[in-house]
Amino acid sequence: MPRLTSFVCVVFIASLLSTAQSFAASDDIKPVVVQHSASIERVVDLKPSTEIVGEKVMAEILAGSLEFIVDAKATDIRIDAEFTVDGTDEKDIERRAKVVKLFAQRVSDGTIVVNSMFPGKAMERDSVKVSIRVPASGDCAFKSASGAIVIRGTKGALRATTKTGSIKVLDHTGGIEAVATAGTITIERATDGVRVTSTSGAITVSLASNNDHPFDLESKSGAITVQVPHNYDGS
Repeated sequence: MPRLTSFVCVVFIASLLSTAQSFAASDDIKPVVVQHSASIERVVDLKPSTEIVGEKVMAEILAGSLEFIVDAKATDIRIDAEFTVDGTDEKDIERRAKVVKLFAQRVSDGTIVVNSMFPGKAMERDSVKVSIRVPASGDCAFKSASGAIVIRGTKGALRATTKTGSIKVLDHTGGIEAVATAGTITIERATDGVRVTSTSGAITVSLASNNDHPFDLESKSGAITVQVPHNYDGS
């Protein structure tokens, strides 16, 4: 089993208000934004497995974006994460940035679990951009509280859920279940059954050639568009 390598880029963001002075037009005073940055590299070693053909992955983020890509040319598993860390002041941002973590570990059943962790209570601008690349995939599940999810080239049973944010699935082989509370859902070239629910957002689905599996699409507030093969014989 190849080694799992993770790279974390931490971005510090601090806001400093201009010192109040006597001006004829005080409305001209504007906030000044100061940015600091630092990078942190982390490596996770995984034991080789002879039982797993495609990697099973469960990944979750609170805010930001999550991308999962299957690359047949890849020789290892790579996880990149870019954090944006907020704080009450510059000192607080520096303190929180030191303890922000990217969790990536293979659990007892072989599944790789990925999660991002911020210290203490989540703040308004806390976010993370996670990119996961594997040579092959099995059953996978992805979840976002607030942020976009993009999935490419996967196989197996796939589930993606988000409260606020879009979901996009491209060239997946296997069944798909996608749920968004507020956000659009796009699925292109689905090869198996599709079940999609969006409370508020448009749904767009296209089926691959020779896919006669049933699809179930529901949007309480949003348009639904479906493209099926010319010889489609499903329901």
